[in-house]
Amino acid sequence: MDLHSQQRNWPNFMIKVSFVAAVQTTEDSTPVVACFARIPFTKETVEACAKKALTPSAQVLSDGLDCFRGVTASGAAHSATAMNGGTVGKWRNTLHSAP
Repeated sequence: MDLHSQQRNWPNFMIKVSFVAAVQTTEDSTPVVACFARIPFTKETVEACAKKALTPSAQVLSDGLDCFRGVTASGAAHSATAMNGGTVGKWRNTLHSAP
C-alpha cells in the first residue's frame, strides 16, 4: 500500500502539523514579511516564540486558541477573532513557496 492510500485512512490529527505564522503588515493590512515556526500549540511554547520574535509594540491577531494567551508575556497586544472566511486575515490561507 502506498503512503497516499495509508494517509486516507489515518485520523486527521495524524497528518496535521501545528505551526504558527507571524506576519508583518502595512497600515492597510498588506503582508510584507512572514515567519513560520513549527511548534506545539501550548501556552509555554507560544510564549517562548513570542518573546523571541515579537517586539512589545506588536499587535497579534489569532483565532483564539487558548495557547495564544502566551503572546501577552512578550508585551505584545493580543486580540482573538473568529477566522470564518471574512476579510480579516484573508491572505492567511495563501502560501507561496519559492522553488
